[in-house]
Amino acid sequence: MMKPIFVWQNKTLKKFDPLEVVCLVTEKNYTRICFADNTCFMARSTLINTMKKLPPGMFIQTHRAYAV
Repeated sequence: MMKPIFVWQNKTLKKFDPLEVVCLVTEKNYTRICFADNTCFMARSTLINTMKKLPPGMFIQTHRAYAV
């Protein structure tokens, strides 16, 4: 298990395991974090800042709005 990641969502702090994340989709200053069980949540962070919180090399930015 990797070190958990913490992200703010609607004034609450959410904790998740980076290994459960499937993709990241950005919408301006928000990033949708999608998981393997088809759940998603929005975090008020840009795609670049969200990727900096994750382990290096875990995600590749395939488009300006997507990372897989």
